[in-house]
Amino acid sequence: MNVVAYISGHGLGHLAQTAPALNALHERVPDLNLTVRTEIPSQLLDLRLKMPFSVRPGAVDVGFVMSNALDIDRHASQAAYARFHDEFVQRVSREARWLDDERTDLVVVNVSHVGAAAAHAVGIRGVGLCSLNWADLYLHYFGRDEIYARIRDAYATLDRFFCPAPSMPMPALRNRVDIGCIALTGNSQRQKLIEELGLTDDVLLGVVTSGGLDFEINAASWSVPDDCFWIMPDSIGSSERMRGIGQLDWYFLDILASVDLVIGKPGYGIVSESAVAGTSMLYVERNDWPEQDALIDWLRVHGHPRLITRTQLETGNFIDEARATRQTPRPAPVEPNGATQFATNVLDLV
Repeated sequence: MNVVAYISGHGLGHLAQTAPALNALHERVPDLNLTVRTEIPSQLLDLRLKMPFSVRPGAVDVGFVMSNALDIDRHASQAAYARFHDEFVQRVSREARWLDDERTDLVVVNVSHVGAAAAHAVGIRGVGLCSLNWADLYLHYFGRDEIYARIRDAYATLDRFFCPAPSMPMPALRNRVDIGCIALTGNSQRQKLIEELGLTDDVLLGVVTSGGLDFEINAASWSVPDDCFWIMPDSIGSSERMRGIGQLDWYFLDILASVDLVIGKPGYGIVSESAVAGTSMLYVERNDWPEQDALIDWLRVHGHPRLITRTQLETGNFIDEARATRQTPRPAPVEPNGATQFATNVLDLV
C-alpha cells in the first residue's frame, strides 16, 4: 500500500497525532510504503515514525503566522493565505500529478486542504485526521470568502475525517468520525533523571515546553526555590535550578513521564501526551484560539490542570500553583486508543 501523509508544520501537535496513527496502520500493513509531505525536519519525524519512510519537503498548508507561541499575527496570516491561494489551482494540479505518478493508494491529511483536493482530483482515497481544521479556524478569524469555501470544500471530498479526542466542535464536517485519544507514550524513569540532574528525591520536577514555538520569556530573571527544578527549552537557557532540554540525552516523552508537571500552552500534543503519561499541567491561555476550550475541558476530566497567567510564565512566578499539584493524586493515565481505531477504520476503506 502506497500512503502519502500531508503533515502540517504549524506546531508539533499535527505530527503528534499523525505518527501514532500511521504506526498503527503499518502494524496491520507491514508492506506499507510511506511518503511524508511536510516542512517538519526529518529528525523530528524519525523520533516518532516507527517505519521506513521518505520525505518530500515543503509547506503543505498555511496554518497561521505566529507572533510567538501564544499569539497569532492576524494581518500576516491573512496575507499568507491570500498568497497561498493565488496559485491554488496550480498547487492542486501539481500535487495531483505527483500523487498519480507515485501510484498512491491512500492520502492522509493533517490537515492540508491542498492534499485533500489533489487526492480527489485523481480519484485517490483520502482521509483527514486532526483535532481542528483550517476551514473553521479561517472562518473564525476572517469570515466567509472564496478562500474559506475552497478549504471547506476540499475537506468535504475526504472519505472520512477522523477527530481524535479531544477535538474542537466542527459541525460542518459531514464526514466526521470521532475516535479516542492519540498519543505516544514514554517510560517513567524518574529516579534516573533526578540522579542525572543531581537532585534529591523530594524535588518538584517540571518541564517547560513551547510546542515548537518560542515563548517570549527571560528565564534568567526567574527565582527557582531549592525544592523545585525546571527542564527548559534550549532557546530559553539554563541556570543552577534549570537545565536546557538539549543538554539531556533523553527522549522527550520519557522526560514527560518522569516529571511531576508540565508547564506550557494547551496544544493537542502536550495535552494528550501529558494525560497519557498521567502528568499534571500548568497552562497559559492562548488568546482567542478556538480549539483551546475543548482541550482544557477534556483535560479537566482526565487530570488536574491549573491555569497560570502569561505574566506568571514570563517571570517564573508560578511556584504556588506548581506546589499545589502535590495536593492531589497524580492523574490516572489515559488510554490512547485512537490510533488503533484510526487504522481499523481506514482499512475498511481500502
